[in-house]
Amino acid sequence: MVLNSARTSTCRKKSSQHKFQFRDDLSYSRGRHTVRGGVDFLYEPQWGGYFENNSTPEFDFYASPSQLLALPQGFSTPGAVQFMTGTSGDPSFNLSPKMLGLYLEDDWRARSACSSMWVCAMTAISIPTALTSSATVAASRN
Repeated sequence: MVLNSARTSTCRKKSSQHKFQFRDDLSYSRGRHTVRGGVDFLYEPQWGGYFENNSTPEFDFYASPSQLLALPQGFSTPGAVQFMTGTSGDPSFNLSPKMLGLYLEDDWRARSACSSMWVCAMTAISIPTALTSSATVAASRN
């Protein structure tokens, strides 16, 4: 038997993103060489949201309600709950990532049918890891 509240088990979710991106590529040709380079900068001052699970606990009992009520302590009988699930904590996140990409390329044509290319690329990503998520479970015994 499963005891759950009348709330639906669907989850609430929301996301928000503000994004600024600057990209520029340059190309220069001279003789048999073509040199290209570029930069790509991405800044997201806000990238966040939440993904909230159902916070209502669910209790799974080992017997039917009529069998449990026939016991002297009813639903309070020790061991009557076989399994229980629930979630807690802050389901939200709010990050501010930055990304920088650079590249440099050199094309050299030895002949019309033969060419050589040299490429150097670098990408740096900075994502803060200070996620605010906590879960606390407290129990007391009388």
